[in-house]
Amino acid sequence: MSDVLWALVTAALSLIAGVLLIWRPAEGAASLTIVLTAFFIAEGVFQIAASLSYRNVIRDSWGWLLASGIADLLLAAVIIWGWPSSSAWTLGVLVGVSLITSGAALVFVAIAGRNVTDALVG
Repeated sequence: MSDVLWALVTAALSLIAGVLLIWRPAEGAASLTIVLTAFFIAEGVFQIAASLSYRNVIRDSWGWLLASGIADLLLAAVIIWGWPSSSAWTLGVLVGVSLITSGAALVFVAIAGRNVTDALVG
């Protein structure tokens, strides 16, 4: 399967999961947790496959994609292991992790942008 096809499948799964979550938010935390768990399993498998196929192309950073795929599978396993009580904490933890990683990414982007500006000006 080509790398582009892997990316398209992952993107389609993301879009489908997002539409389902927006369309039926009142169905409850349990249904949202099930959808997210399925998404994490699929995303993890696709990221691991992509990282292995890209390892010769992006030698310095393919491991990050591999680590992300493994983390997705581990998260899905934790959610499944704790089912059904995991549905009570899953959504809050995921939003919290998302906010933390988004904030950290913005900090690193700002630092990188400052370094680029300093290099161009200096």
